[in-house]
Amino acid sequence: MPKGFEIDRKKIISSILDAGAEGTNPPKKSTIYYRAKDCELPNSRPLDMLDTYIREHIKMEHNISMVKSRTFGNTYQPNEQSFLRHQVYPQQLYNSPDFTMIYTVEVVQNSCALVIEFDNHKKAGLSCHIPLATNHFYVFPATQKYMISLNQSRQINCLVTSTYELAPGNN
Repeated sequence: MPKGFEIDRKKIISSILDAGAEGTNPPKKSTIYYRAKDCELPNSRPLDMLDTYIREHIKMEHNISMVKSRTFGNTYQPNEQSFLRHQVYPQQLYNSPDFTMIYTVEVVQNSCALVIEFDNHKKAGLSCHIPLATNHFYVFPATQKYMISLNQSRQINCLVTSTYELAPGNN
């Protein structure tokens, strides 16, 4: 995030921990079983600020207008990692989101990475490992499989994931 645009990360962490403690259920249209660890997050001022910044940044840099579809949080305990996943509904690609955004609310430096699988049309199964840092965001196509690697620290890492659809009028 740029200087002067401060998001209250403590409130976001609190929301993630509260949602996890309440045992929020995955959305009904979710068809992939491993989403059970996702904690649906209620709307809040810090999350609205994050969403606004992401959408405006993507619009300015890439001339793409997006609409947020879903936001959830995850915590990763020491020696815990996520599942390899994507954010599309295989049986309903038309109704699936177009982009995935990972926001690192609080991540211990050098403790984990965002691993994105891709192919370069010559080789399949390639992967990109991006070390995660606190207060950064990463946007990529929702069709890409990704995971958060093993948390190698002794502290909890907190992340927010949002999915976005192209706004009407984008080609």
